[in-house]
Amino acid sequence: MSEITEFLVFCSALRDTPGTLRSLGLPPGDPEVLRAMIEEDRRAIARLGALLSGSDVLPGDLPPIPPGHDLLATFEKYRERLLELLETVDATTLHATGRLPSGRELDPWRLAGNLADHDVRCLGRLRR
Repeated sequence: MSEITEFLVFCSALRDTPGTLRSLGLPPGDPEVLRAMIEEDRRAIARLGALLSGSDVLPGDLPPIPPGHDLLATFEKYRERLLELLETVDATTLHATGRLPSGRELDPWRLAGNLADHDVRCLGRLRR
């Protein structure tokens, strides 16, 4: 499978996650799992935005969102923004590379794959 095809599969999985969360009849289990999903999306948005703007220095962690938010609505808002950014990725930006504060390289293809993997792990925790 080509990396472009893999990227499209990752994006499709990311697009399906909000519906899966709603079908679980939230609030399920530990709200910290959903909070972790929100924080991961926020980091991904900041990093993808930097990559797409041509920056090779990517942000690290962001300050946490304050408590008291409707977590599902907040997740859906951030996921929608992430998907909007992912839709702007094309063959020329698929492997635009930047460095995280840890020194690790990241590109939109890896970012989408990492986030889809994070979703799967979090959904598994919520289903238990």
